[in-house]
Amino acid sequence: MTPVPEVDPPETDEARPAEGDPQPQSYQTPAVRPYRLADGEGRYRGQDILVTHPDQIYRAILAVVEAEAPLHLTDLLTRVAGMWGKKAGSRIARRITSCLEQSQSHGQVVCRGKFIWSPSPQITARSRAGTGIPAERICPEEYREAVLTILRSGQAFSRPQLTNEARSLFGFNRTGSILEDQIGEAIDTLLREGVLGESSAGVVLRT
Repeated sequence: MTPVPEVDPPETDEARPAEGDPQPQSYQTPAVRPYRLADGEGRYRGQDILVTHPDQIYRAILAVVEAEAPLHLTDLLTRVAGMWGKKAGSRIARRITSCLEQSQSHGQVVCRGKFIWSPSPQITARSRAGTGIPAERICPEEYREAVLTILRSGQAFSRPQLTNEARSLFGFNRTGSILEDQIGEAIDTLLREGVLGESSAGVVLRT
């Protein structure tokens, strides 16, 4: 994993109202668990994260991964730096990333691109309502699981309906272009893999 630059607030597309046909009358949006942020904000306030022993940073990383994985690297850096009461500027981000690489080499975490996983991953769709986590910081696997969670109802959905339902499941009030693209890619991947089927009735889960 390469060192990361100073973390700035993500640029997000302008959100627009979600579009889609009304959901099937017999369908109810599945309940999913909320995304739980790791505890520990300010736990090490007053200590210097740049000189603290690496073991302390390892423990902070593992605590965040245990609570939030799979999570985006940006969120990991933010959460760990926050334990020292700091923002993840370039020097702090490099220090945390170095410790993250060591944690990965010891098999304590798994890094897949920009996302950090537990060594024993369990993928479930989680609501991001109230977290401030944007669409681009949700991993592709979780988007696919959200689509599957909806389609396990046995209902067929048009693509606009399915996109709207996935948006609602994740706790977003509006569907921006990034969110729409991510959900669309999840649907396309599952269709290519033969997990889903598509007909005039809509997209369905194959049995």
